[in-house]
Amino acid sequence: QGVGFRVAHALDGEQAVRKAMEILPDLLVMETVLPVKDGWQVLQELRARAATADVPVLVCSVTRNQSLMDQFGVAGYVAKPWATKTMQDELRRIGQGISRRRDRVRVLLVHRDRRALATLAATLVEEGFEVFRAPGLQEALEKARAAAPDVVVLAPAEPEWVVGLRGLPGQPALLALGEVSPRVPATAWSAVIPSGLSEPDVVLRAIKALDIVQRRRRTGRDRRQGIDRRR
Repeated sequence: QGVGFRVAHALDGEQAVRKAMEILPDLLVMETVLPVKDGWQVLQELRARAATADVPVLVCSVTRNQSLMDQFGVAGYVAKPWATKTMQDELRRIGQGISRRRDRVRVLLVHRDRRALATLAATLVEEGFEVFRAPGLQEALEKARAAAPDVVVLAPAEPEWVVGLRGLPGQPALLALGEVSPRVPATAWSAVIPSGLSEPDVVLRAIKALDIVQRRRRTGRDRRQGIDRRR
């Protein structure tokens, strides 16, 4: 709380999994020795679920198991017993990354061929976008509900996918790669790239030009400038 987080508690590993799924925390601070399920079991379950797969984790433990920390993508470690300043410094460090992540534009790539989108996904990550991939409608809906996307890219632009993705929270921009069906109203699309994936640079420019992307990036710049002015 002293560094700006609102705090919820869990008394054992099973409760930690349940509460994490309920509140979808920005950060999980966890001991590894817990009743019912140990911390590594908790992480294994949370990493296997789309809603909590990317939640940053700060491990507090007497011993440091670097192998398991690497396996589960742990963001930080504080040795027990810890000094208050050490804990606060680590929370602030991870918190800065969380703030930057909030400012990143989320792009959900819905595809039939993961390999075909690999180059585009890598390019988007390099450009600072947060990228999620789904091989079909059902997984796309699960990921979108867990972390609402700003942009959804459909490759190909299946009409059934468009219908299924309508009504997502935040009304993300829809971008079609390739030919679009006349069954889908033209107004459903924020952008259409007829050449599909043959020109990744064209796709990237189209995504950057979307109003929702421009607004999110302006908001992020304004917030960071505000933070800088207060220092």
